Parts: sequence; C-alpha cells; structure tokens
Amino acid sequence: MVILAYGTNEAFNDTFDLVAYRQLLVEKIRQIRQQAPNSAILLVGPSDSIKNKDASDCRSQQPQWLTDIIRIQKKVAQQERTLFWDWRDYMGGECSIKAWSIYDLARPDGVHLSREGYESSANTLYSQLSALINKS
Repeated sequence: MVILAYGTNEAFNDTFDLVAYRQLLVEKIRQIRQQAPNSAILLVGPSDSIKNKDASDCRSQQPQWLTDIIRIQKKVAQQERTLFWDWRDYMGGECSIKAWSIYDLARPDGVHLSREGYESSANTLYSQLSALINKS
C-alpha cells in the first residue's frame, strides 16, 4: 500500500493554486500506479487546523484552502479509484481541533496534534483499513 498525505501545508499557502494542485495530485497517483501497479493507494486528507484564531466564526478561522483541498482530494480519489481517509472528518469536522486541544490531543498552535492525537488517528485509520481488508 502506498500512502499519500497532503494538504495541511498547502491549505496555509495564501497563493495556492487549486487547479495546479488537482493536476499534480492526479499525475502523482498515475505515476505511482505505473511504478507499482499492484499496490493499493491511500490518500489521507489533512487534519483539521486553525489559521486565524481571533476570527469571529469557525469558517473564518480555518485555513483558506482547507475545505477545497479536501473536496478535491475526495473527488480525485474517487475518479482515480484510490482509497481516501478524511482525517478532518474523523476529528469531528471544521474547527474540531479546538476540542482536541482541550483534551490534549492537539497542540496549542492549532495545526499539529500531540503524540496522543497522532496515535489516536493512526489507531483509527489502522482499524478502519483492517475492517475494509477483512470485508474483501
């Protein structure tokens, strides 16, 4: 299995190009398919994050491109027949990193998880992949 995890750094880039990102993502997936045709590909979306802590509402606190990046990743994963894991959805959706911080699962920077947060995410991803494999 080849695991790709993109999106957090891109979401914080104020001059980000969504069209170029989508094209590059498709190219990378196809390149991996060519090099490892028998491998499953898992695309892991970005975790939830906060960029503007002082903004008045959740949507304004999120990095500008985060929701668009996740939407593109889901669509590309479906079109290219790869697996997709929505990390932000697992965390609880938009601005869920605030709750994770309260429970010491995320760091105060609003971007990075704590060791426990990463472990929780990894354990859940592993469990979900195992369940998917056992269904086959």
